[in-house]
Amino acid sequence: MQSALLVKGHKYEDLAGREDDFRRLERAIAGGYHVSFDYHKGEELEPYTSVAPLKLINNKGIWYLVARDGDKLKTFSFSKIERLIQLATHFSHEPATEKMLQEDGWCLAGRGKEGDCH
Repeated sequence: MQSALLVKGHKYEDLAGREDDFRRLERAIAGGYHVSFDYHKGEELEPYTSVAPLKLINNKGIWYLVARDGDKLKTFSFSKIERLIQLATHFSHEPATEKMLQEDGWCLAGRGKEGDCH
């Protein structure tokens, strides 16, 4: 079974009050369920209606979600996610993507800003 978490570093962002959403994401990753959520981008909330959550990564104390949105890998700061819902639809984990995330969690974690990994 794959792990839903990848921790790089030794500090942790305070998740007080967000534990249920964090666990919901862990379950969605492990079960291969799509999720939807609203994401804070500046003053705006951007809706994501069906993304495949792949990994929760802690880098330098900040938690990030790496997810597939359509055909793109994207990263999201966990603290900016709101109204998280696990959907009934499933996705399949791709071994090549899983390998890349295990080896190169840097895709998001410390290499620039949130957004596309490419």
